Amino acid sequence: MLRAMRFAESVGVYQRNQMAQRARKRGREWQDRGAAWAYFHQRGIFRGWDDRALAAYLDHALRTHPDGRLTLKCPPEREAEIFSSSPKGLWKAVSRISVPTDIFYGEGTYPFVPRGVTHARRRNPHIHGHCVPGHHCFMQEFPEATAETVRALLSEMTGRG
Repeated sequence: MLRAMRFAESVGVYQRNQMAQRARKRGREWQDRGAAWAYFHQRGIFRGWDDRALAAYLDHALRTHPDGRLTLKCPPEREAEIFSSSPKGLWKAVSRISVPTDIFYGEGTYPFVPRGVTHARRRNPHIHGHCVPGHHCFMQEFPEATAETVRALLSEMTGRG
């Protein structure tokens, strides 16, 4: 899949992928926090987020200006660039991981994520994949359950060597 992404990137087609297109169309300015909340709450990737997670996103992803309006700290064009690129050298780096590495992903995430985790596990026995309830942003949907899952994993890691 990464080869296809790199080819598409080199010929300029990949910038038309759905995630990049959505990022480019994302709003970038709101009159106040209430307007920003109304824009993001239960919309797109933010659907299903715990209210505390969305509040933290607004706290850290938006810049408040002296006149009270808010703007995104990361311009939508930059986010689209990221979605339109591919990580070079990823699988070589994955092969070199020498410590236990656990990758969590939501059962409703994008299809390329579980495929990538499976590929990583095949390349490196130190990698373990865990499918958990939720979507791509499962940790923002279920913060307590995610924290408990990580706590349990860390406490059992001492026996994993």
